[in-house]
Amino acid sequence: MKSRKISVHIADDHKIIIDGIMAVLEDEDDIKVIGYSCNGNELINWFKEGNKCDVLILDINMPEISGMEVLKFLEQKNIFQPTVVLSSYDDIKLIKEVIKLGAKGFIAKKCAGLHISNAIRAVVHDDEYFGPSIQELIVKNFASKTGINGKNKNQDGILINSLTEREVQVLKLIAQQNSTKEIAEVLFISSNTVETHRKNLIKKLNVKNVVGLALYAAKNNLV
Repeated sequence: MKSRKISVHIADDHKIIIDGIMAVLEDEDDIKVIGYSCNGNELINWFKEGNKCDVLILDINMPEISGMEVLKFLEQKNIFQPTVVLSSYDDIKLIKEVIKLGAKGFIAKKCAGLHISNAIRAVVHDDEYFGPSIQELIVKNFASKTGINGKNKNQDGILINSLTEREVQVLKLIAQQNSTKEIAEVLFISSNTVETHRKNLIKKLNVKNVVGLALYAAKNNLV
């Protein structure tokens, strides 16, 4: 029996972006676009009518009501909505704000076609997904504030020593922005095994998500 497809709603004020994302997702057997909104007001009304989707693709810069206001609306109404934010701006302050408001993913709009499918699959399972340029920005911001650079020695040697050799390998590959499937192929293990290692790493290193893992790896010169 076939599993149910992941339902997706797209919100963007540029129809060409919507059409482009829909074209990319048409080739994915496990994802189905069920609708779209051209501005924040349309989207909020869509939710008010009782509509639901598994994953929302949300442009942060929309007329009438912005994507940020949509996230605030969802938070105020206690609507748990896995969301991937699209933006033309790689701004660390904006990234922090949307994460605080509950967004699970953030992709630069110029790279959306390359990463949107993986982002959808990640956030629907309550994981996080940040495009490569966004991860790099977060790591650079962290490094600039802490003074970390390639000459630093390991800051958390005790924690690193608690990791198995395989966990270190997985950590490095995660920090290098490889997908679960790519890590599985490189290490000749199953995707489920990669996911188990990822969850164990998050627990062992006391971080919240894959960005935390990437920051930890950067802090300790593993990438």
